Amino acid sequence: MSVCRRGSLLGCGLVLAALLALVSLGIAAVTERPARTVRVEREIAAPPERVWEVLTAFEEYPEWNPVITRVRGQLVQGSTLRLRLELPGSEPDDVEANVSEVRPVRLLGWDDRLFLPGLRDREYQLSISGLGSARTLLSGQVRFEGLLAPFVGRAAVAEGLERMVDALALRVTEPAEPG
Repeated sequence: MSVCRRGSLLGCGLVLAALLALVSLGIAAVTERPARTVRVEREIAAPPERVWEVLTAFEEYPEWNPVITRVRGQLVQGSTLRLRLELPGSEPDDVEANVSEVRPVRLLGWDDRLFLPGLRDREYQLSISGLGSARTLLSGQVRFEGLLAPFVGRAAVAEGLERMVDALALRVTEPAEPG
């Protein structure tokens, strides 16, 4: 027996709303979607190789990274990373992200989405550019796309990205501990 045939106006309305939401998501996934981007750049007094070394030592993130406090998974394009994100003013968020790009000593990228494509898709990129033998330009970017992109807390994301990049800059310039 169909929901609408039973005379339930509420049930019929819910089914219609769900179908409209799915159609909207499908359209949003293939057309221009709202997007927001947050970028941060820092010059770091360390060679690119050292920046890459710290950036990819996931097991050490809890020691220095105030935003991505846990990472599980392999740094291989196409693999899944399990991240714990702790943005300023937000509850911790456990995220499964797809490694989208790995170019050693140059670029690390991953992405994740909220439920369905086109609802809220996030792309992260951390780019390393050498500025001579002992200086590096680190560029961090988070891009949000989808129907919920206009509602993303851009200030918290920007503050989190700044904190992470600043903490990375401190970590790479610390003297190595005797071991």
